[in-house]
Amino acid sequence: MEQDFLIRITQLTDTINTSITFINVFLSLMARRVYLSIIHLVFFLIAFAFASEGQSYYSLDFVENKGQWDGNFKYRAEVGNGAFFIDSKGYTVLQHHQDDFKKLYEKLHGHSSGESHANDPKHENPHREFDQLALRSHALKVVFVGGANNAKANPEKQREGYDNYFIGNDRSKWQSEVRSFSVLRFSEIYPGVDVKYYTENGQLKYDFILKPGADISQIRLKYDGAEKMSIAKNGDLLVKTSVGEVKELVPYAYQVVNGFKKEVKCEYVINAQQVSFKTKGYDKNAELVIDPTLIFSTYTGSRSGNWGFTATPGADGSFFAGGIVFNGGGYPVTPGAFQSSFQGGGPNLGVDIGITRFNQNGTARIYSTYLGGSADEFPHSLIADGAGNLVVLGRTTSTNFPTTATIGPGGAFDMIVTKLNATGTALIGSLKIKVA
Repeated sequence: MEQDFLIRITQLTDTINTSITFINVFLSLMARRVYLSIIHLVFFLIAFAFASEGQSYYSLDFVENKGQWDGNFKYRAEVGNGAFFIDSKGYTVLQHHQDDFKKLYEKLHGHSSGESHANDPKHENPHREFDQLALRSHALKVVFVGGANNAKANPEKQREGYDNYFIGNDRSKWQSEVRSFSVLRFSEIYPGVDVKYYTENGQLKYDFILKPGADISQIRLKYDGAEKMSIAKNGDLLVKTSVGEVKELVPYAYQVVNGFKKEVKCEYVINAQQVSFKTKGYDKNAELVIDPTLIFSTYTGSRSGNWGFTATPGADGSFFAGGIVFNGGGYPVTPGAFQSSFQGGGPNLGVDIGITRFNQNGTARIYSTYLGGSADEFPHSLIADGAGNLVVLGRTTSTNFPTTATIGPGGAFDMIVTKLNATGTALIGSLKIKVA
């Protein structure tokens, strides 16, 4: 395919305007640096090896929403085959049916568990053949009843690097230098009460922090989209949904009085789809922390599904990795069960190009950039120039892939050549070659 691409570019050289002359740079770099293909693979493996050591796989990133995503929420976290959305009034858990998501994930990655397709050519590109799959999902929305409408968010422990989003051709939705954090704290969701979100030992947790004199009875959580709610014998809160069970472990509550940590007896109370807390024997003149742990069956602690396609080194010793990233599902507008259809090459598979630049020893991410449209994108080659600008060669089925120029009538899969600046925060140029 790349040979065909070179021939077509040669034929069209005289007609390409100055806005896409960067393609010539790409071609010359490719001609001079073909011998690096093996090195690319080595760097790709090194990137993953060092990255695994340099960060906790089970720690979630809470990514700020600067407008790159639709939906009235402030932060989002990818939680394996689901997503977690946070706003000042509460949070939303998006669950996908575990079996459905497993099938989709295996199709997306071109294999099934325990199967080998080493000699099966159709699995070299799994998007060539993709039987339609139904993905059953469920949205569970938890609202702080009577809480503040505009509680202030105070993010903590910012992650190294940042994310850039070039999704679609609406430039108003392109966002750069999007930050992510490992801890979120919302102040005064109730008078004298803060809430803090974080992960610990691979589990999603949130604390209610009551200042001295705060009234615990004002905390009430409404579960929209729950099919059934109950309290287990051991005190856990069980919430049944159409795709699985959400469990909140028996709340651990404590105070620190005169330098000593004292456990406070605390339990859930359910009343008409609302949950509150009942405590005994605590000092109302000292701060009280109520510490539930949220567990839902689809949460594995991993990021959204991704599959590496290509990699390339940078002139400064950094290196780039490119692959496809499953977006994990958009923000659910209505709580409850819903279903999506996924089919390869169509608008609903939900994979974009994900580009990550690592530092020289692979211990830190410099940036991650998401590139795509409303359908599917796949990267095939990367090349970086001496200034650290990156050229991505791939293909797309999106009609709204971000471009600065287009050539040709268009077809099922169109070629794309996109050049990102050294920080991944802007497109230097982006060409779509519409293949009939």
